[in-house]
Parts: sequence; C-alpha cells; structure tokens
Amino acid sequence: MDTVLENRKIRSIFSLLSPPLPCELVTYILDLAEKWHCTVSLSIPHASPPLCISQSRSTRNACGDHILLSSPFLTRQDVSQLRKITFTMTSRDQGWSSTSGSQGTYDDSWTWFDAVVLPPEDQHPPAEAVPHAVGECVYYGPPPYRHHVQHNRHAGSEMESYRVELWRLDGLGMFQIMKKGSRVAFVACARFPGWVNRVQDAGMEFWSAETGR
Repeated sequence: MDTVLENRKIRSIFSLLSPPLPCELVTYILDLAEKWHCTVSLSIPHASPPLCISQSRSTRNACGDHILLSSPFLTRQDVSQLRKITFTMTSRDQGWSSTSGSQGTYDDSWTWFDAVVLPPEDQHPPAEAVPHAVGECVYYGPPPYRHHVQHNRHAGSEMESYRVELWRLDGLGMFQIMKKGSRVAFVACARFPGWVNRVQDAGMEFWSAETGR
C-alpha cells in the first residue's frame, strides 16, 4: 500500500468536508469510516541471504529473540489516536524437523513473530527490579507485553509472505497497556536447538485517527 497516497487522500477528504462541517465532526466521521492515516512506516530491506534468528546459549540473546523493527517513543496523542498496526513479513523456518506429523502445518512450530510493547525506559530502576530481555535490550520491572503475530509453517521449504493487522477495536491488551514513552517492537523469535527463523523482509505501519491539524 502506498502510505503517502493514502495520507493525501485523507487530507483531501478532510479539506473537502471542513468547512462547512466543524473540524471535530469531520474527524469523528473519518474515524467511524476507518479513514486513518499512516503515522509510522518502518521496514527492513530484502535480505539475501535471509536474516537467521536462532536460540543460542553462548550469547546474551539466549532466548532466540531479535528486534526487527522498533517504533519511535510514543506520545500521549500517539497512544490515543492509534487505531491499527499492520505487520508484514516474508520468512520460513529451517526447512526440516523430526516431527513428521506437523510438517507443512503451523502446529508445533517454534519460529514465529511477536509484537512487543516496550515500557518507558527507567534510568534508575529499583534494586529489586527483575530484568527481562527482549532481543539485545534489557528492561526492569514487569515483563514487556507480548502479542503473537504469526508463526512460520513447520518445516517450510519456501519463503512465505504474511500480512497481519492488529486493531484497537478488537480490545487487544497491547493497545490498553501503551503509555507515553512506550515503544512497539516487531520481534522475530525461535526456540530450541535446530529451529531457525529465516527472515527475508519485514514491515510495520501505524494507522491513526485524523487529528484535524
């Protein structure tokens, strides 16, 4: 989707309706019609060979998480106006496994993608705060909120492309937990020896209600 063109369309509709209609009414109408503009558009370029994420006991990132993309720090207005986040990815796993009954399905797949709400950074965490790692980043306090986005096909031999939309109207917890200073990360995951998340490209877009400015 051409986000620049979509944003221009929204501004054109807004200019057409206001005036004569009040600005607040026009923004309300556009929100109800799901005519939102793209406020964040991030992507990683096509990687050849693909980026490979796996669990390792020899590095700090032993959990097998890798932050592909991370949003800017959110403002209060960003949080209140955000309506939808779109994730895209082209990926597959290592292409083999010993669990023959699940191959070709999404069952027992141990490579996947999460959306993670990273909390505001605390420059002086309390001494008793528990550390939690997300990729190469460490946060103290409650664990960052994670929402599953997509699994890879089990023992997939070909790259597959996915597009997943997370909507605020669905009541997802990640939208409720966001606050000023939070960030949203798109994270590629792999668990257990032998499992590899091979990522060829990825993208993340924020779609927000019109503010009228």
